[in-house]
Amino acid sequence: MRLIRLEKALGVEDIKLEVGRISIALDGRVGDPPEYDGTALSFLGRGPNLARLRDLVGIDLPAEPFEVRGHLAQGERAIELEAVSASIGRNTVQISGQLSTEAEYVGTDLIVRAEGPDASQVAKLADISSVPAEDFSVEGRVQVLEGGYRIDTATASLGSLDLAADGFVSTPQRLVGSDLQIRIADADLSHAATIAGIPGLPHDPIDVTTRLRIEEAGYRLEDFAANVADIEIHADGLIRTPPELDGTELRVTARGPRLSSLNPYVDQTGLPPAPFSFSGTLRAADEAYVLDQVVAELEGNRAALSGIVQPADDLEGTDLAIEISGPDLGSLGELAAGFANRRSSSPRSSARRKTAV
Repeated sequence: MRLIRLEKALGVEDIKLEVGRISIALDGRVGDPPEYDGTALSFLGRGPNLARLRDLVGIDLPAEPFEVRGHLAQGERAIELEAVSASIGRNTVQISGQLSTEAEYVGTDLIVRAEGPDASQVAKLADISSVPAEDFSVEGRVQVLEGGYRIDTATASLGSLDLAADGFVSTPQRLVGSDLQIRIADADLSHAATIAGIPGLPHDPIDVTTRLRIEEAGYRLEDFAANVADIEIHADGLIRTPPELDGTELRVTARGPRLSSLNPYVDQTGLPPAPFSFSGTLRAADEAYVLDQVVAELEGNRAALSGIVQPADDLEGTDLAIEISGPDLGSLGELAAGFANRRSSSPRSSARRKTAV
Protein backbone atom coordinates (compact mmCIF):
# COMPACT_ATOMS: atom_id res chain seq x y z
CA MET A 1 0.00 0.00 0.00
CA ARG A 2 1.37 3.44 -0.95
CA LEU A 3 0.02 6.95 -0.42
CA ILE A 4 1.77 9.61 -2.52
CA ARG A 5 1.17 13.34 -2.22
CA LEU A 6 0.77 14.78 -5.71
CA GLU A 7 -0.05 18.28 -6.88
CA LYS A 8 -3.66 18.91 -5.78
CA ALA A 9 -4.24 15.16 -5.38
CA LEU A 10 -3.41 12.14 -3.28
CA GLY A 11 -2.04 9.13 -5.11
CA VAL A 12 -3.16 5.71 -3.86
CA GLU A 13 -1.41 2.58 -5.03
CA ASP A 14 -2.44 -0.95 -4.27
CA ILE A 15 -4.71 -0.04 -1.34
CA LYS A 16 -6.35 -3.17 0.10
CA LEU A 17 -8.82 -3.27 2.95
CA GLU A 18 -10.55 -6.22 4.55
CA VAL A 19 -13.61 -6.02 6.82
CA GLY A 20 -14.53 -9.50 7.90
CA ARG A 21 -14.67 -11.48 4.66
CA ILE A 22 -15.34 -8.38 2.53
CA SER A 23 -12.33 -7.04 0.62
CA ILE A 24 -11.86 -3.64 -1.03
CA ALA A 25 -9.03 -2.63 -3.39
CA LEU A 26 -8.28 0.91 -4.66
CA ASP A 27 -5.73 2.28 -7.09
CA GLY A 28 -5.33 5.71 -8.68
CA ARG A 29 -5.56 9.29 -7.43
CA VAL A 30 -8.06 11.35 -5.45
CA GLY A 31 -8.24 15.08 -6.12
CA ASP A 32 -8.24 17.55 -3.25
CA PRO A 33 -11.65 18.48 -1.81
CA PRO A 34 -14.09 20.06 -2.23
CA GLU A 35 -14.09 19.69 -6.05
CA TYR A 36 -11.95 16.49 -6.18
CA ASP A 37 -10.70 17.61 -9.61
CA GLY A 38 -8.35 15.12 -11.21
CA THR A 39 -9.76 12.10 -9.37
CA ALA A 40 -9.22 8.88 -11.34
CA LEU A 41 -9.81 5.78 -9.30
CA SER A 42 -10.10 2.05 -10.04
CA PHE A 43 -11.90 0.00 -7.42
CA LEU A 44 -12.81 -3.59 -6.62
CA GLY A 45 -15.01 -4.82 -3.80
CA ARG A 46 -16.21 -8.36 -3.21
CA GLY A 47 -17.59 -10.62 -0.53
CA PRO A 48 -19.23 -14.03 -0.07
CA ASN A 49 -22.53 -12.84 1.41
CA LEU A 50 -24.28 -9.59 0.45
CA ALA A 51 -26.86 -10.12 3.23
CA ARG A 52 -24.21 -9.17 5.78
CA LEU A 53 -24.51 -5.55 4.57
CA ARG A 54 -28.21 -5.48 5.50
CA ASP A 55 -27.70 -3.35 8.62
CA LEU A 56 -25.47 -0.92 6.73
CA VAL A 57 -27.93 -0.16 3.91
CA GLY A 58 -31.18 -0.72 5.81
CA ILE A 59 -32.89 -3.15 3.39
CA ASP A 60 -33.07 -6.91 3.04
CA LEU A 61 -30.35 -8.25 0.75
CA PRO A 62 -29.94 -11.71 -0.79
CA ALA A 63 -27.46 -14.11 0.78
CA GLU A 64 -25.37 -14.28 -2.40
CA PRO A 65 -21.72 -13.58 -3.23
CA PHE A 66 -21.18 -10.12 -4.72
CA GLU A 67 -18.60 -8.07 -6.56
CA VAL A 68 -18.35 -4.41 -7.61
CA ARG A 69 -15.57 -3.13 -9.87
CA GLY A 70 -14.79 -0.35 -12.31
CA HIS A 71 -13.11 2.99 -12.88
CA LEU A 72 -14.38 6.47 -12.09
CA ALA A 73 -12.95 9.89 -12.85
CA GLN A 74 -13.98 13.39 -11.84
CA GLY A 75 -14.92 15.32 -14.97
CA GLU A 76 -16.41 18.77 -15.45
CA ARG A 77 -19.49 18.82 -13.21
CA ALA A 78 -19.82 15.05 -13.59
CA ILE A 79 -18.30 11.75 -12.54
CA GLU A 80 -17.21 9.63 -15.48
CA LEU A 81 -17.99 5.93 -15.04
CA GLU A 82 -15.98 3.45 -17.09
CA ALA A 83 -16.73 -0.27 -17.18
CA VAL A 84 -18.48 -0.17 -13.80
CA SER A 85 -20.03 -3.55 -13.08
CA ALA A 86 -21.72 -5.28 -10.18
CA SER A 87 -22.71 -8.88 -9.68
CA ILE A 88 -24.99 -10.58 -7.17
CA GLY A 89 -24.75 -14.31 -7.55
CA ARG A 90 -25.08 -14.83 -11.31
CA ASN A 91 -26.92 -11.53 -11.88
CA THR A 92 -24.81 -8.75 -13.40
CA VAL A 93 -25.21 -4.99 -14.00
CA GLN A 94 -22.91 -2.87 -16.17
CA ILE A 95 -22.95 0.94 -16.26
CA SER A 96 -20.94 3.43 -18.28
CA GLY A 97 -21.29 7.15 -18.94
CA GLN A 98 -21.39 10.21 -16.75
CA LEU A 99 -23.13 10.87 -13.45
CA SER A 100 -23.82 14.58 -13.12
CA THR A 101 -23.03 16.40 -9.89
CA GLU A 102 -25.50 19.17 -10.76
CA ALA A 103 -28.80 19.64 -8.89
CA GLU A 104 -31.28 16.79 -9.49
CA TYR A 105 -28.46 15.03 -11.42
CA VAL A 106 -29.40 16.99 -14.58
CA GLY A 107 -26.90 16.13 -17.31
CA THR A 108 -26.48 12.49 -16.25
CA ASP A 109 -26.06 10.26 -19.31
CA LEU A 110 -25.75 6.52 -18.65
CA ILE A 111 -25.80 3.30 -20.66
CA VAL A 112 -27.07 0.41 -18.55
CA ARG A 113 -26.96 -3.33 -19.21
CA ALA A 114 -28.16 -5.99 -16.80
CA GLU A 115 -28.93 -9.69 -17.03
CA GLY A 116 -29.27 -12.77 -14.89
CA PRO A 117 -31.37 -15.77 -13.89
CA ASP A 118 -33.24 -14.11 -10.98
CA ALA A 119 -34.72 -10.62 -11.33
CA SER A 120 -36.13 -10.71 -7.80
CA GLN A 121 -32.64 -10.49 -6.29
CA VAL A 122 -31.87 -7.27 -8.16
CA ALA A 123 -35.34 -5.83 -7.45
CA LYS A 124 -34.81 -6.26 -3.70
CA LEU A 125 -32.00 -3.70 -3.92
CA ALA A 126 -34.68 -1.15 -4.82
CA ASP A 127 -36.96 -2.53 -2.07
CA ILE A 128 -39.34 -4.01 -4.66
CA SER A 129 -40.80 -7.38 -3.68
CA SER A 130 -43.33 -8.01 -6.49
CA VAL A 131 -40.83 -9.05 -9.21
CA PRO A 132 -40.82 -12.81 -9.91
CA ALA A 133 -37.66 -14.92 -9.70
CA GLU A 134 -37.26 -15.24 -13.50
CA ASP A 135 -34.43 -14.68 -15.93
CA PHE A 136 -34.14 -11.07 -17.07
CA SER A 137 -32.21 -8.63 -19.21
CA VAL A 138 -32.21 -4.82 -19.47
CA GLU A 139 -30.37 -2.56 -21.89
CA GLY A 140 -30.73 1.11 -22.72
CA ARG A 141 -29.54 4.67 -22.43
CA VAL A 142 -30.96 7.07 -19.82
CA GLN A 143 -30.40 10.82 -19.78
CA VAL A 144 -31.52 13.09 -16.94
CA LEU A 145 -32.99 16.31 -18.31
CA GLU A 146 -34.68 19.22 -16.63
CA GLY A 147 -38.16 17.96 -15.83
CA GLY A 148 -37.69 14.32 -16.72
CA TYR A 149 -35.76 11.45 -18.25
CA ARG A 150 -34.92 10.69 -21.87
CA ILE A 151 -35.18 6.93 -22.53
CA ASP A 152 -33.26 5.90 -25.65
CA THR A 153 -34.16 2.52 -27.22
CA ALA A 154 -34.48 0.74 -23.88
CA THR A 155 -35.34 -2.96 -23.96
CA ALA A 156 -36.10 -5.41 -21.17
CA SER A 157 -37.16 -9.01 -20.80
CA LEU A 158 -38.53 -10.93 -17.83
CA GLY A 159 -39.18 -14.58 -18.50
CA SER A 160 -41.35 -14.64 -21.64
CA LEU A 161 -42.23 -10.93 -21.32
CA ASP A 162 -40.48 -8.46 -23.67
CA LEU A 163 -40.66 -4.68 -23.25
CA ALA A 164 -39.30 -1.78 -25.29
CA ALA A 165 -39.57 1.97 -24.73
CA ASP A 166 -38.25 5.11 -26.36
CA GLY A 167 -39.10 8.70 -25.49
CA PHE A 168 -39.48 11.08 -22.55
CA VAL A 169 -40.70 10.39 -19.01
CA SER A 170 -41.76 13.55 -17.19
CA THR A 171 -41.17 13.97 -13.46
CA PRO A 172 -43.99 16.42 -12.60
CA GLN A 173 -47.08 15.14 -10.81
CA ARG A 174 -48.84 12.22 -12.54
CA LEU A 175 -46.08 12.12 -15.19
CA VAL A 176 -47.89 14.79 -17.26
CA GLY A 177 -45.81 15.59 -20.33
CA SER A 178 -44.47 12.06 -20.79
CA ASP A 179 -44.29 10.90 -24.42
CA LEU A 180 -43.26 7.30 -25.09
CA GLN A 181 -43.25 4.76 -27.89
CA ILE A 182 -43.94 1.42 -26.19
CA ARG A 183 -44.00 -2.26 -27.12
CA ILE A 184 -45.19 -5.08 -24.84
CA ALA A 185 -45.07 -8.71 -26.01
CA ASP A 186 -45.48 -12.03 -24.26
CA ALA A 187 -46.13 -15.55 -25.44
CA ASP A 188 -48.46 -15.90 -22.43
CA LEU A 189 -50.85 -13.04 -21.58
CA SER A 190 -51.53 -14.52 -18.15
CA HIS A 191 -47.81 -14.23 -17.34
CA ALA A 192 -47.63 -10.52 -18.22
CA ALA A 193 -50.96 -9.77 -16.51
CA THR A 194 -49.96 -11.53 -13.29
CA ILE A 195 -46.79 -9.43 -13.09
CA ALA A 196 -49.05 -6.36 -13.46
CA GLY A 197 -51.27 -7.63 -10.64
CA ILE A 198 -54.12 -8.91 -12.86
CA PRO A 199 -54.55 -12.66 -12.30
CA GLY A 200 -56.78 -15.13 -14.13
CA LEU A 201 -56.38 -14.08 -17.78
CA PRO A 202 -56.01 -16.66 -20.59
CA HIS A 203 -52.69 -18.06 -21.80
CA ASP A 204 -52.93 -16.38 -25.23
CA PRO A 205 -49.99 -14.62 -26.91
CA ILE A 206 -50.07 -10.81 -26.87
CA ASP A 207 -48.22 -8.08 -28.76
CA VAL A 208 -49.00 -4.39 -28.17
CA THR A 209 -47.40 -1.26 -29.65
CA THR A 210 -48.48 2.35 -29.16
CA ARG A 211 -47.39 5.90 -28.70
CA LEU A 212 -48.50 7.03 -25.25
CA ARG A 213 -48.71 10.67 -24.23
CA ILE A 214 -49.76 11.65 -20.72
CA GLU A 215 -51.72 14.89 -20.69
CA GLU A 216 -53.54 16.85 -17.99
CA ALA A 217 -56.80 15.32 -19.23
CA GLY A 218 -55.59 11.71 -19.33
CA TYR A 219 -53.78 9.20 -21.52
CA ARG A 220 -53.61 9.77 -25.28
CA LEU A 221 -53.05 6.73 -27.48
CA GLU A 222 -51.74 7.08 -31.02
CA ASP A 223 -51.42 4.16 -33.43
CA PHE A 224 -52.34 1.67 -30.72
CA ALA A 225 -52.12 -1.85 -32.19
CA ALA A 226 -52.68 -5.07 -30.27
CA ASN A 227 -52.71 -8.71 -31.27
CA VAL A 228 -54.25 -10.96 -28.64
CA ALA A 229 -54.59 -14.61 -29.64
CA ASP A 230 -55.84 -14.22 -33.26
CA ILE A 231 -57.64 -10.89 -32.67
CA GLU A 232 -56.33 -7.58 -34.06
CA ILE A 233 -57.26 -4.33 -32.32
CA HIS A 234 -56.39 -0.77 -33.38
CA ALA A 235 -57.27 2.41 -31.48
CA ASP A 236 -56.59 6.13 -31.30
CA GLY A 237 -57.88 8.67 -28.83
CA LEU A 238 -57.97 9.88 -25.25
CA ILE A 239 -58.69 7.91 -22.08
CA ARG A 240 -59.49 10.23 -19.18
CA THR A 241 -57.74 9.65 -15.89
CA PRO A 242 -59.97 7.43 -13.66
CA PRO A 243 -62.32 7.85 -11.92
CA GLU A 244 -63.31 10.74 -14.22
CA LEU A 245 -64.21 9.13 -17.56
CA ASP A 246 -66.22 11.96 -19.15
CA GLY A 247 -64.25 13.21 -22.14
CA THR A 248 -62.85 9.80 -23.03
CA GLU A 249 -63.01 9.29 -26.80
CA LEU A 250 -61.63 6.31 -28.70
CA ARG A 251 -61.77 5.31 -32.34
CA VAL A 252 -61.55 1.51 -32.32
CA THR A 253 -61.35 -1.23 -34.94
CA ALA A 254 -61.13 -4.94 -34.21
CA ARG A 255 -61.21 -8.06 -36.36
CA GLY A 256 -60.47 -11.74 -36.19
CA PRO A 257 -61.14 -15.09 -37.85
CA ARG A 258 -63.15 -16.43 -34.86
CA LEU A 259 -65.48 -14.44 -32.64
CA SER A 260 -65.27 -17.32 -30.17
CA SER A 261 -61.72 -16.18 -29.35
CA LEU A 262 -63.40 -13.45 -27.27
CA ASN A 263 -65.18 -15.96 -25.00
CA PRO A 264 -62.59 -15.77 -22.19
CA TYR A 265 -62.54 -11.96 -22.24
CA VAL A 266 -66.24 -11.04 -22.21
CA ASP A 267 -69.10 -11.93 -19.94
CA GLN A 268 -70.70 -14.12 -22.59
CA THR A 269 -70.23 -17.72 -23.70
CA GLY A 270 -71.11 -19.60 -26.85
CA LEU A 271 -69.82 -17.03 -29.31
CA PRO A 272 -69.60 -18.57 -32.81
CA PRO A 273 -66.25 -19.52 -34.40
CA ALA A 274 -66.95 -17.16 -37.31
CA PRO A 275 -65.02 -14.18 -38.77
CA PHE A 276 -65.98 -10.81 -37.30
CA SER A 277 -65.09 -7.13 -37.42
CA PHE A 278 -65.97 -4.06 -35.37
CA SER A 279 -65.33 -0.35 -35.90
CA GLY A 280 -66.58 2.90 -34.47
CA THR A 281 -66.05 5.78 -32.08
CA LEU A 282 -66.84 5.44 -28.39
CA ARG A 283 -67.20 8.49 -26.13
CA ALA A 284 -67.99 9.00 -22.46
CA ALA A 285 -70.09 12.08 -21.75
CA ASP A 286 -72.46 13.07 -18.94
CA GLU A 287 -72.06 9.67 -17.27
CA ALA A 288 -73.26 7.91 -20.44
CA TYR A 289 -71.60 6.26 -23.44
CA VAL A 290 -72.02 7.66 -26.93
CA LEU A 291 -71.70 5.30 -29.91
CA ASP A 292 -70.84 7.04 -33.17
CA GLN A 293 -70.94 5.11 -36.46
CA VAL A 294 -70.37 1.80 -34.72
CA VAL A 295 -70.47 -1.08 -37.21
CA ALA A 296 -70.23 -4.78 -36.36
CA GLU A 297 -70.10 -7.58 -38.93
CA LEU A 298 -70.43 -11.33 -38.38
CA GLU A 299 -70.90 -14.12 -40.93
CA GLY A 300 -72.09 -11.70 -43.60
CA ASN A 301 -74.48 -9.94 -41.21
CA ARG A 302 -74.03 -6.26 -40.42
CA ALA A 303 -75.26 -4.08 -37.55
CA ALA A 304 -74.81 -0.29 -37.41
CA LEU A 305 -75.44 1.55 -34.15
CA SER A 306 -75.44 5.22 -33.17
CA GLY A 307 -76.73 6.90 -30.05
CA ILE A 308 -76.46 6.90 -26.28
CA VAL A 309 -76.16 4.00 -23.85
CA GLN A 310 -76.97 4.69 -20.20
CA PRO A 311 -75.08 2.38 -17.81
CA ALA A 312 -78.12 1.95 -15.51
CA ASP A 313 -79.20 -1.59 -14.61
CA ASP A 314 -82.28 -1.37 -16.86
CA LEU A 315 -80.54 0.89 -19.44
CA GLU A 316 -83.10 3.60 -18.67
CA GLY A 317 -82.38 6.65 -20.81
CA THR A 318 -80.68 4.66 -23.56
CA ASP A 319 -81.42 5.99 -27.05
CA LEU A 320 -79.96 3.98 -29.94
CA ALA A 321 -80.58 3.87 -33.67
CA ILE A 322 -79.85 0.39 -35.02
CA GLU A 323 -79.76 -0.87 -38.58
CA ILE A 324 -79.29 -4.55 -39.27
CA SER A 325 -78.81 -6.36 -42.54
CA GLY A 326 -77.71 -9.80 -43.62
CA PRO A 327 -78.81 -13.37 -44.34
CA ASP A 328 -79.14 -14.54 -40.69
CA LEU A 329 -80.30 -11.77 -38.37
CA GLY A 330 -81.10 -14.17 -35.56
CA SER A 331 -77.45 -14.90 -34.78
CA LEU A 332 -76.47 -11.25 -35.11
CA GLY A 333 -79.42 -10.14 -32.98
CA GLU A 334 -78.21 -12.20 -30.04
CA LEU A 335 -74.98 -10.24 -30.11
CA ALA A 336 -76.80 -6.89 -30.25
CA ALA A 337 -77.67 -7.18 -26.53
CA GLY A 338 -81.44 -7.07 -27.01
CA PHE A 339 -81.60 -4.02 -29.29
CA ALA A 340 -82.13 -5.99 -32.51
CA ASN A 341 -84.98 -8.30 -33.47
CA ARG A 342 -83.64 -11.71 -32.45
CA ARG A 343 -86.07 -13.66 -34.64
CA SER A 344 -86.23 -11.54 -37.75
CA SER A 345 -86.35 -13.59 -40.92
CA SER A 346 -86.27 -10.70 -43.39
CA PRO A 347 -83.04 -9.95 -45.25
CA ARG A 348 -82.98 -6.38 -43.89
CA SER A 349 -84.47 -4.56 -40.93
CA SER A 350 -83.96 -1.40 -38.90
CA ALA A 351 -84.83 -0.60 -35.29
CA ARG A 352 -84.62 2.19 -32.76
CA ARG A 353 -84.68 1.65 -29.03
CA LYS A 354 -85.41 4.57 -26.74
CA THR A 355 -86.13 4.47 -23.05
CA ALA A 356 -87.11 7.84 -21.62
CA VAL A 357 -86.37 8.89 -18.08
